[in-house]
Amino acid sequence: MIRAVVKNGMIQPLEPLPDAWTDGREVVVDAQEADLMNGIADGDQWSSDMNALTAPLNDPAEWQEIEATLAEA
Repeated sequence: MIRAVVKNGMIQPLEPLPDAWTDGREVVVDAQEADLMNGIADGDQWSSDMNALTAPLNDPAEWQEIEATLAEA
């Protein structure tokens, strides 16, 4: 799925298009505004969850334990 925005009445991709997409290729645009808004809320929740889950990784002793485990493996 290619993400894009509307700017000055034109659809502009937010990432590079696949090489196979040449000029004149017809594409279908499906506005997912409700899904987008849910995605923002889901993203906020994900960010909050990840901050809580990774908080112990700010402890240098925790990093030493992780590095020791990786070196052992």
